[in-house]
Amino acid sequence: HDCRIVGEDKAIMQARSELAKAVAAVLRNGLGILGITAPERM
Repeated sequence: HDCRIVGEDKAIMQARSELAKAVAAVLRNGLGILGITAPERM
């Protein structure tokens, strides 16, 4: 992957981690609206 979360500058690492969490929440909410359950981990 070209965009690593771990191993970068601390500020970049934190921003990417928060972005990943936000994306996961959006996906979870969207799937919930559709009545689809998502696995906890992939």
